[in-house]
Amino acid sequence: MKRLLLLFCCLNFFCLQAQTTDFERLYRQFRNMAAFDHTYPREKVYLHLDNSAYFAGETMWMKAYVMRASSLQSTTLSRVLYVEILDHNGFEVDRQLLRIDSVGQAEGAFKLDLPVKAGFYEVRAYTREMLNWGPEVCFSRVVPVFEKPRKEGDFSQLNIPRPESAQDLSYSHSRPYNFASPNQRQVTFYPEGGWRVSGMKQTIAYQITGGNGQPVADEIRIFDDNDQPVTASFPEHAGMGTFSLPPTMTSGGYALIRAGGKQLRFALPEADTIRKYSISAAPDKDGVSIVISGKARVPHLLGLSVTCRDKVCYFDTLTVGCEAVETYLSRDILYDGVNRIDLFDAQGNCMATRLVWKNSAIRKLNLAVSQSATTFNAFSPVAMLMKLTDDEGKPVAANLSVAIRDAEGELVASAPESDLAVSLLLSSEVRGYIDHPEYYFEADDHTHRHHLDLLLMVQGWMANDFATLTGKTPFNLIQPIEDKLTLNGRVLRDNNRNEPYPNLDLKINMFSMAGASLSGETKTDSAGAFAFVSNVDYMGDWITQISTKNEKGRYKWSRVVLNRFFDIAPRAFGYGELNLSAPKEVSQSPFISGGNAGQAPSTFQWKDTIPRTISTVLAEAEVVGKGKYGGFTGNRYSYKGGEKAGMKYADIYYNIEREVERFKDKGRSVGLIWSLIAELNDKFLFTQSTTEEGNPAEGRATGKQPGVIFKEREKATDNLSMTPEERFDLQWGSNKMALFIDNELSDIVPDIWADEVKSVVIMTNRSSWLRFVPASQTSAYSSGNIEYAIFVYTRPNHYLYRSRRGKDRRVITGYAQPKAFYHPDYRRTDMPSPTDLRRTLYWNPNVKTDEQGQASIVFFSNARDRQNLRISVRGITPEGRYVSYEW
Repeated sequence: MKRLLLLFCCLNFFCLQAQTTDFERLYRQFRNMAAFDHTYPREKVYLHLDNSAYFAGETMWMKAYVMRASSLQSTTLSRVLYVEILDHNGFEVDRQLLRIDSVGQAEGAFKLDLPVKAGFYEVRAYTREMLNWGPEVCFSRVVPVFEKPRKEGDFSQLNIPRPESAQDLSYSHSRPYNFASPNQRQVTFYPEGGWRVSGMKQTIAYQITGGNGQPVADEIRIFDDNDQPVTASFPEHAGMGTFSLPPTMTSGGYALIRAGGKQLRFALPEADTIRKYSISAAPDKDGVSIVISGKARVPHLLGLSVTCRDKVCYFDTLTVGCEAVETYLSRDILYDGVNRIDLFDAQGNCMATRLVWKNSAIRKLNLAVSQSATTFNAFSPVAMLMKLTDDEGKPVAANLSVAIRDAEGELVASAPESDLAVSLLLSSEVRGYIDHPEYYFEADDHTHRHHLDLLLMVQGWMANDFATLTGKTPFNLIQPIEDKLTLNGRVLRDNNRNEPYPNLDLKINMFSMAGASLSGETKTDSAGAFAFVSNVDYMGDWITQISTKNEKGRYKWSRVVLNRFFDIAPRAFGYGELNLSAPKEVSQSPFISGGNAGQAPSTFQWKDTIPRTISTVLAEAEVVGKGKYGGFTGNRYSYKGGEKAGMKYADIYYNIEREVERFKDKGRSVGLIWSLIAELNDKFLFTQSTTEEGNPAEGRATGKQPGVIFKEREKATDNLSMTPEERFDLQWGSNKMALFIDNELSDIVPDIWADEVKSVVIMTNRSSWLRFVPASQTSAYSSGNIEYAIFVYTRPNHYLYRSRRGKDRRVITGYAQPKAFYHPDYRRTDMPSPTDLRRTLYWNPNVKTDEQGQASIVFFSNARDRQNLRISVRGITPEGRYVSYEW
């Protein structure tokens, strides 16, 4: 008996010791998680735009708010923000670098001039630091751009082309689309906890969408591998729903859906045979009920952690065996927004993961807006008062961005994803496009909580996996925190083998068109890497020479690869982003996201004290004589309208100056323009139609200089072609192309280096390019077999960019030049004009409320009578409190 008692005590001692050891290991994982946000802080960006849609030729005004993801407080890290506009194909149209100030804010504007045409565009914003977590963390919003109306101010006919389906992606068409038949179905399954666990009862979430990505409400029936029915389910919201698998269904199974008269079959996720635990969560108004089930015969001590945007909120341990263990997480434990629950073992393996939501009004600020009248006559002053308070009614001083628009000029309904709360707390923490995100903020009741929980199960996304958070897997740090304008990269030897050039002396000399200059020196390390960090906030484009010398002081040929084009894959547009809705009535709020986002402005009595200045109108001058101007009237770059004329009729446009820089930054040698175009688009090819041997020579995108040598020859007598043995053809697919150089028809294909070219335009419509053909040749080309045309626009002063041995010439871009929104003053400086049909009446990215939380603004209406206003206000305080007001 004594021996048995001694054995029992020993077993208890060893079990207790094992438990203690496991606890220490679990706590070590927790401490590593707590240190992650400090070691690798993540940032978020939100852009406030002045409008929800634009016409080609208008200006897009923006205010950026950059903050730490974990706290949503103003960033103290990055000082450079990258903002890009990408077209529907995913091709970059424009890019700006904006300076982030000390409170994490920046401002800028894009002029939507050519090559911007009607279409759907993606506005994307990020810091370099954010790219360490991939493209998912970038701010992204789809903005429709309509054709400019034929009659100014007539918005009755709005035209915008819809993107076409594209499965074969290429460099110039990198955005995926899949516009399939509406009767097609796509079904995705998401086991609760992240993995389907074999031999355990488990909830499986799913989403059903149609061929175009729209949510559908088809019944889904579940069968095992023996074709026996298991369960059935209907989607509960936006094509999303759940069903439960019994523990007897250890693996396999499939789902059937009937659509378009056909039975469609989808395999269920494969079961994980290693994991032995599952997690189930049930959110309510006070917190989250957690049930952890296991199938381990011997109970194990497991860790349970809660993080929110990589910041640790909670840690506990649970002993789990075969019996289910229940626990409750109070809402006080959770942080605002999406919270992540992880169940893990002592070895640092994640057993299950679940996302849950906490809705809180603590961060929201209340904005009361009042205006001097309900409607306004043409060219009249508009006075507006704003008061900002917290949830206790205390005044708040903040810096706000304010856009006020003519309600008559609204083109589409305001995008719900443009709401600040939606963007910061929800859409930036899930995967893909959210259909009608404003719905989840309408109420904090059981139905809305359940539907939001479905969304997190289906579209949940995590910036870091558990092994990275705990340090088990090293974090892949690719981009630095850019607190100053930084030029970093590598120097490679001048070959195609990507060999680093170590121990080179580098000197950089930068020159602006205004005559300013900057310089610096450094040395490449053993991997050929280098970095120049500027203490000057330079702006605009600078011609830059990077000199490379070896240890003997000799200039050496090399390839300077700068890390500034990040090749971020464009995302697919969501179904709702391409299906535009008409704007709501003036009496309705565009959308509601809680708080006072839908509270109508009040009116107040305002006395107009703006002084009137009497303008003097000059009498019409009488012309007594006319003479012909004999001075400079233009050059090759303005011939027949220059580059802008080609851009106007372009089907495809390439900014060759930028593409040359991109290719050089990939360590590529850039040769003839024809080779570069073939790299950009594999539809383009150039061939020698006949040779002395009778064999055609062809150039495509091979990464090497093609074997075709282009030389100017004597023109043939018909002025349309070269002699048979010397003729080179340019083709777009199987279609021959006419060549224009600076809008002048060219019968030969000359040697033109890519760095001598400013841009290239492709026209696929004969009627578009025939207008550039001389009248004497129009009939020949109208009836010929040439359907397509290529326009090459050469670069003025291209010799300035010519590289030489050890002296690489580049174009470096600094911060964008700041622009000011022009507000007409119809009392002092401007004369009323019927052409003033501004849709955005007022834009100010820096409206400051005082210590009483108040701010006032005054501006003038446009030429329309009885104007109603649409008001859009955003703001984030340095402490992370926000205002998002729309009316």
